[in-house]
Amino acid sequence: MSEELLYQGQRLGDGGRYIIRQKKDEGGGGIIYLAFDQNLQMEVAVKQIKDGMPSYLESRVEVDILKKLSHQHLPKVLDFVEYDGTMFTVMNYIQGFSLAKALQNQGRFMQRDVLRWAIDISDALAYLHSQTPPVIHSDVKPGNIMYDPQTRQVTLIDFNISLAFKKNQLESTWVTKGYSPPEQFKTLADYFTAVDNTYGQTRTDQERYGNVPGAYNSGPTHVFDRYTLPVVSQTIGRGVDTRSDVYSFGATMYHLLTGHKPDIDFNKIIPISQFNIGLNPSFASIIEKCMALNPNERYKDGRELSYALHHITEIDEEYIAYKKGVKRRKIASIALIAAGAAMMLGGFTLNRNIKNSEYNSLIARAEAQIDSGNFTEARDLADEAKEIDASRMDAYLVEVTSHYKSGENAEAIEKANEVLGSSTIKGTDQVKGDVYFVLGDSYMEDERYKDGTNCFSKALELYDGNNLYYRDYAVCLARGGDLDEAENILDKAIKANLEQDSVEYAQAEIAFAKNNTEEAVTKFQDVLNTGTDKELKTRSILMLSKCYIELGDIDRRIDFLTEQSTKADVSIQTRVTHELADAWLTKAQTVPMDSVETADCYTNALFNYQKMYSGGNRTLELLCSISVCQQNSGREEEALVTSDEIIQLFPDNYRGYCRKAFVLAAIEQKKDPAEKNYTEFNEVFQKARELSEKEGAEGSEDMANLIRTYNSAREEGWI
Repeated sequence: MSEELLYQGQRLGDGGRYIIRQKKDEGGGGIIYLAFDQNLQMEVAVKQIKDGMPSYLESRVEVDILKKLSHQHLPKVLDFVEYDGTMFTVMNYIQGFSLAKALQNQGRFMQRDVLRWAIDISDALAYLHSQTPPVIHSDVKPGNIMYDPQTRQVTLIDFNISLAFKKNQLESTWVTKGYSPPEQFKTLADYFTAVDNTYGQTRTDQERYGNVPGAYNSGPTHVFDRYTLPVVSQTIGRGVDTRSDVYSFGATMYHLLTGHKPDIDFNKIIPISQFNIGLNPSFASIIEKCMALNPNERYKDGRELSYALHHITEIDEEYIAYKKGVKRRKIASIALIAAGAAMMLGGFTLNRNIKNSEYNSLIARAEAQIDSGNFTEARDLADEAKEIDASRMDAYLVEVTSHYKSGENAEAIEKANEVLGSSTIKGTDQVKGDVYFVLGDSYMEDERYKDGTNCFSKALELYDGNNLYYRDYAVCLARGGDLDEAENILDKAIKANLEQDSVEYAQAEIAFAKNNTEEAVTKFQDVLNTGTDKELKTRSILMLSKCYIELGDIDRRIDFLTEQSTKADVSIQTRVTHELADAWLTKAQTVPMDSVETADCYTNALFNYQKMYSGGNRTLELLCSISVCQQNSGREEEALVTSDEIIQLFPDNYRGYCRKAFVLAAIEQKKDPAEKNYTEFNEVFQKARELSEKEGAEGSEDMANLIRTYNSAREEGWI
């Protein structure tokens, strides 16, 4: 137990900022005090870190990581202070009571409540584990989950002394009986001592090990077998990692659902599926996988765990058993087993669930491809998923997202509206909300702000659990000029515990909308330099590009984007490359025509557009830009080939013919009078005019310029 160093009325921190009011609790990480923050004028929690723990926080990097953490189901770390050689952390004070105290009063909880809490806590773990380096909680248990009866929200506390990786694994300094996995014990002797102390007995090695074959060298066994010793002996002393949190999470849910704390003797733990509590088989399977004694058999981190819980209705007990090889059956018996499962589980057959798993695997792989910037591959995987089940919305969401993140807003808008308007494509309210969310972002990038705000509003009607909806709603309102409402929505997002980098990003957008451009530059740079969200980094880069346009500093814009084209994460390089190409194209229009500098600008723009083309991008807009750059940098023959490709890919669109006509005219203009022949130009021009009239685009800028080129050639007698 830690020695109490603080007393009521004592002041802590610079200028005596924190006034200690009382001791509240003592957990695995140390003593917790209730204090009052004079600067923020609110109650805070001050934690005295256990002996030995300050060494984990000596690195300034780790301190900064913990202070920047922000998630709706985690307390906010506000400060780190030192007193009398002891480290203290300051967090916002969480209202309510712990689930450990609730267990004392209630015994156990309903499945629907525990599942909701499980999803929220897994999301918090997914957030911690996704940090660089990952942050390990190392003490997940009911006593570290606070429940606020007013909001019905849960918060995972006591993470401020969490472990951040310095190596592949770290040694924990304490064990919480019943919730800690085998690897959290330092030695096998420590484990046996803890078991013996719990049961008030002393055993010899023979009594401890018995006659279990290969107690020290046999392979891993399945969890809850009576032969648990081999895997325990091989796992103890490994050190904790993200999988350790997964075990503790499973043990916590086990206790909440059954009312029984998992036994410290791993050999005596009863599988949760054997409790007669009407537990959904899928939920039971997830918990048992979390509590596997062998870390390799668990979910590898909070992200995998969170994904499983969010897709729990698609998991089937029989399929999991089939995949893990827990129950091996002959092919002839599979039909009977599947039929039995169908009757028990409402008609889900083994075959269908195998397909569901394949579908989910494809979606997960597609999302990973999006994160890596491989948008074409993501769409290919989504197409494979649609072949398995064309009625599920998840694959279409991947498709829409991949178009949006690659800068293809028109394609994203078209596909999202098609999906949302379909009577055959079904999705949960959350998935529909996500489609509206991405559609809103696409409209916003296309500067259709009214359409965007309508989409964000619909997303929130469907699912109000994603505070990013509020963030982008506020940004879209700001871009559309409704600044008061933008700030109002941002306030709601902050109250919904919007992460700090998202708050700073939205504030930067509002500053830009108010024409406070230099202020916006500073804020976007802060998000870019200190934020962890790749999407926000992308947006900050794009918005900084806009800021430099607003400031009229084209060279600063090009220098910045050139730097980011090599520094930015691979998943966003396509959009940065596109922005850089557009910047060079803009500069080409500001320098003297037909100069060497003009040709260089078009050449640089072409280089970046072709990088996008090489990455599989074949949009109409991109191909037209490539053709323009080829023509204006003196590569007319290449421009002609590109215009033919446009016509081949988009035969009913006038722009391919329009582009080809421009190139043909440029080629003829360079010829000697005796060699000029505008016959092909005239044919292509007529086709461009015909299609533009069908599309209602005869008054477009490019058609107006082409008509002037045609009239000039006609006046000179070439047509």
